[in-house]
Amino acid sequence: FIVRREGPDTDVTVTEHSVRVASSAQDAAHSVVVQERQAMRYGVDGLGAPRSADIDAAGAWMRGRLLFVDRPLVDVVAELNRYHPGYIRVVGAELSQRRVSGVFPVDDPMGALATIQSSLGIGSIRITDKLIFLHG
Repeated sequence: FIVRREGPDTDVTVTEHSVRVASSAQDAAHSVVVQERQAMRYGVDGLGAPRSADIDAAGAWMRGRLLFVDRPLVDVVAELNRYHPGYIRVVGAELSQRRVSGVFPVDDPMGALATIQSSLGIGSIRITDKLIFLHG
Protein backbone atom coordinates (compact mmCIF):
# COMPACT_ATOMS: atom_id res chain seq x y z
CA PHE A 1 0.00 0.00 0.00
CA ILE A 2 1.00 3.63 -0.50
CA VAL A 3 0.52 6.32 2.15
CA ARG A 4 0.77 9.94 1.05
CA ARG A 5 0.39 13.14 3.07
CA GLU A 6 -1.28 16.09 1.34
CA GLY A 7 -1.44 18.99 3.75
CA PRO A 8 -3.60 18.00 6.73
CA ASP A 9 -5.00 14.93 4.91
CA THR A 10 -3.54 11.51 4.18
CA ASP A 11 -4.33 9.24 1.24
CA VAL A 12 -4.02 5.46 1.48
CA THR A 13 -3.91 3.54 -1.81
CA VAL A 14 -3.95 -0.26 -1.68
CA THR A 15 -1.97 -2.01 -4.40
CA GLU A 16 -2.39 -5.59 -3.09
CA HIS A 17 -4.72 -7.35 -0.65
CA SER A 18 -6.52 -5.00 1.80
CA VAL A 19 -5.70 -2.52 4.57
CA ARG A 20 -7.78 -1.50 7.60
CA VAL A 21 -7.54 2.24 8.31
CA ALA A 22 -8.67 3.38 11.76
CA SER A 23 -9.23 6.89 13.07
CA SER A 24 -7.00 6.03 16.04
CA ALA A 25 -5.20 2.98 17.39
CA GLN A 26 -7.68 2.77 20.29
CA ASP A 27 -10.81 3.07 18.15
CA ALA A 28 -10.98 0.11 15.76
CA ALA A 29 -14.78 0.49 15.66
CA HIS A 30 -14.29 3.57 13.51
CA SER A 31 -12.31 1.99 10.73
CA VAL A 32 -12.55 1.40 7.01
CA VAL A 33 -11.27 -1.60 5.09
CA VAL A 34 -9.70 -0.50 1.82
CA GLN A 35 -9.54 -3.25 -0.79
CA GLU A 36 -6.99 -3.85 -3.52
CA ARG A 37 -7.15 -1.17 -6.25
CA GLN A 38 -8.97 1.24 -3.93
CA ALA A 39 -7.94 4.43 -2.11
CA MET A 40 -9.34 6.51 0.71
CA ARG A 41 -8.54 9.82 2.37
CA TYR A 42 -8.57 10.68 6.05
CA GLY A 43 -7.87 13.81 8.03
CA VAL A 44 -9.39 16.20 10.52
CA ASP A 45 -12.87 15.50 9.09
CA GLY A 46 -12.49 11.76 9.76
CA LEU A 47 -12.32 8.78 7.45
CA GLY A 48 -13.47 9.02 3.85
CA ALA A 49 -15.15 6.28 1.86
CA PRO A 50 -13.06 3.93 -0.28
CA ARG A 51 -13.02 4.81 -3.97
CA SER A 52 -11.60 3.21 -7.09
CA ALA A 53 -7.90 4.00 -7.62
CA ASP A 54 -5.55 4.07 -10.60
CA ILE A 55 -2.74 1.93 -9.17
CA ASP A 56 -0.40 2.64 -12.10
CA ALA A 57 -0.68 6.40 -11.59
CA ALA A 58 -0.45 6.18 -7.79
CA GLY A 59 2.75 4.14 -7.87
CA ALA A 60 4.42 5.70 -10.91
CA TRP A 61 6.74 7.79 -8.70
CA MET A 62 8.30 4.54 -7.42
CA ARG A 63 9.35 3.87 -11.01
CA GLY A 64 10.74 7.39 -11.44
CA ARG A 65 7.74 8.76 -13.33
CA LEU A 66 4.84 11.12 -12.73
CA LEU A 67 1.72 9.95 -14.55
CA PHE A 68 -1.26 12.25 -15.13
CA VAL A 69 -4.44 11.33 -16.96
CA ASP A 70 -6.90 14.19 -17.54
CA ARG A 71 -5.93 15.99 -14.32
CA PRO A 72 -6.47 19.72 -13.61
CA LEU A 73 -3.33 21.80 -14.09
CA VAL A 74 -3.49 22.94 -10.47
CA ASP A 75 -3.17 19.29 -9.31
CA VAL A 76 -0.31 18.62 -11.71
CA VAL A 77 1.54 21.72 -10.49
CA ALA A 78 1.01 20.65 -6.87
CA GLU A 79 2.65 17.33 -7.71
CA LEU A 80 5.55 19.01 -9.55
CA ASN A 81 6.07 21.22 -6.49
CA ARG A 82 6.83 18.06 -4.47
CA TYR A 83 9.91 17.48 -6.64
CA HIS A 84 10.93 21.07 -7.40
CA PRO A 85 13.13 22.99 -4.94
CA GLY A 86 11.15 26.17 -5.57
CA TYR A 87 7.53 27.24 -5.90
CA ILE A 88 5.27 26.98 -8.95
CA ARG A 89 1.80 28.55 -8.91
CA VAL A 90 -1.05 28.71 -11.42
CA VAL A 91 -2.63 32.16 -11.76
CA GLY A 92 -6.35 32.18 -12.55
CA ALA A 93 -9.22 29.81 -11.81
CA GLU A 94 -9.88 28.98 -15.47
CA LEU A 95 -6.25 28.07 -16.16
CA SER A 96 -6.10 26.03 -12.95
CA GLN A 97 -8.78 23.72 -14.34
CA ARG A 98 -7.17 23.11 -17.76
CA ARG A 99 -6.69 19.37 -18.21
CA VAL A 100 -3.29 17.70 -18.45
CA SER A 101 -2.26 14.19 -19.46
CA GLY A 102 1.29 12.95 -19.72
CA VAL A 103 4.17 10.96 -18.27
CA PHE A 104 7.16 12.90 -16.93
CA PRO A 105 10.40 11.93 -15.18
CA VAL A 106 10.35 12.62 -11.43
CA ASP A 107 13.86 14.07 -11.51
CA ASP A 108 13.07 16.76 -14.10
CA PRO A 109 10.13 18.89 -12.93
CA MET A 110 11.38 21.86 -14.97
CA GLY A 111 11.37 19.75 -18.13
CA ALA A 112 7.84 18.60 -17.32
CA LEU A 113 6.80 22.19 -16.78
CA ALA A 114 8.30 23.25 -20.13
CA THR A 115 6.43 20.46 -21.93
CA ILE A 116 3.14 21.35 -20.21
CA GLN A 117 3.55 25.05 -21.03
CA SER A 118 4.27 24.26 -24.66
CA SER A 119 1.39 21.83 -25.08
CA LEU A 120 -1.15 24.11 -23.34
CA GLY A 121 0.20 27.29 -24.93
CA ILE A 122 0.60 29.10 -21.62
CA GLY A 123 3.20 31.56 -20.39
CA SER A 124 5.08 32.07 -17.18
CA ILE A 125 6.66 34.79 -15.11
CA ARG A 126 9.88 33.53 -13.56
CA ILE A 127 11.90 34.98 -10.74
CA THR A 128 14.72 32.51 -11.33
CA ASP A 129 13.65 28.86 -11.44
CA LYS A 130 12.71 29.08 -7.76
CA LEU A 131 9.54 31.16 -8.18
CA ILE A 132 7.34 30.55 -11.23
CA PHE A 133 3.85 31.86 -11.97
CA LEU A 134 1.94 30.20 -14.83
CA HIS A 135 -0.57 32.38 -16.67
CA GLY A 136 -2.86 32.09 -19.68
